[in-house]
This record gives sequence, structure tokens and C-alpha cells, in this order.
Amino acid sequence: MVDIFIAPKKNKITEISVNKVKKKIIKNNNSEFSKTVYKKNVNILTSFKLKPEGISFRDQGADEKIFLFLRSHLVTNVPWVITVFIFSILPIFGFILFNNSFVPFTLPLSYVFVLFTFYYLAIISFAFISFLNWFYNTSLVTDERIVDIDFSDIIYHDVAITKLNLIEDVDYIQTGFIRSFFNYGDVFIQTAGEKMNFDFLAAPHPEKVIDVVQNLMGGDKDVI
Repeated sequence: MVDIFIAPKKNKITEISVNKVKKKIIKNNNSEFSKTVYKKNVNILTSFKLKPEGISFRDQGADEKIFLFLRSHLVTNVPWVITVFIFSILPIFGFILFNNSFVPFTLPLSYVFVLFTFYYLAIISFAFISFLNWFYNTSLVTDERIVDIDFSDIIYHDVAITKLNLIEDVDYIQTGFIRSFFNYGDVFIQTAGEKMNFDFLAAPHPEKVIDVVQNLMGGDKDVI
């Protein structure tokens, strides 16, 4: 499977429940003080997360930290979800019309069952592949580089990497009411590396993505 979703590195901080803030007591020189620890995990529907916990990728450096996790905005799944819903209910209307119209032939019930089975298997396969294409098309921004994973049709994936010091320009485009309302857009990164351009398509909070990349380019790791 894709390089990013592998066993996470061990965290020295005691694990805390997702997205909750707790106090941790730390002993130092026979004294105790409280430290607030924020746990920022990535769940199955996460499309934007700053300083994510619990993920790592192949060839990640020992001291390399992930500052940004990206997928296309969750709302980009709406078209294929609507398509699946429409095609799922079509046989119901077809069955009603078939029963209320004169047809010179009839199909045995076993044939109808087989046809419906293959029909819905095709719909489920389409939905499954569409979800995987969204789920595994991810991008990471670390304090050293950018990792862009392109995943398509289960059997193909491409991983492109560029170092931050090779980035020449970064900007984004956000057009249309839907993109403005849900605040997502296309982020474009030009580099001097082997791959000239990196595209984060339909990325949530594109202005924040640019801020993070530019801050890390300037050596500022205080990203919030």
C-alpha cells in the first residue's frame, strides 16, 4: 500500500485521547510542574491537520517532523457519493415501471437476482475505488521536504519528493462560490528539482498551506 500509512514512530509522550487537552505531570530535579499536551491525530476523514500525530512515511529521517498533512477537501467526495446514490435507487424505479407496463416476456427470479447482484457489486466497487483515490492521495510537508503521493485505481501510485531549499515559488488559486464557501483551492509549488511542479489540488485552507511552506522555507518551525 502507499508509503505513508505505516506503523507510526514511538512517541515519548504518554498517549492522550484524540483532540483532547490534558495535564501531564513531569518530574524535574525533584520538582513537579504541569505541561499541557495537545494530541492531534489524523482520522479517516481528516483532510487538513497541522502537526499531526501517529503517522510516518517510508525513509522519514530520525529527527524529521511532519508539520502538515493534506488531502483534497472532504466535500470533493460529494459528486461520486451522489452518483452512487442515484444509481443505487434506479433499479427500484425500473422495477416499478417494469411491473406497471406491458412486457412480452418475463425473467426468472433467479436471473433477476444475479443481475441485481452484479449491478450492485459494480456500484460498490466504484464507491470503494473512489474513496480509496481520495483517501490515499495525500501530501505531507515536513521541516525538510514535501512529499506528494498520487494514488490511482489501487494498482498505481507515484511518490514525488522535493527538499524545501529547492522551492522557488508557491501560490494558490481559489475560484467559484463552492471553493470560497468551503475554503479550499489548488496550491501550486514550483521547484528547481527534477519534478518542476507540485500540485495540491482542492487543498483545504490554501492560504494556511502557503504560510506553513513559506515559514518552513525561512527556517521558522513555530507553525500553529
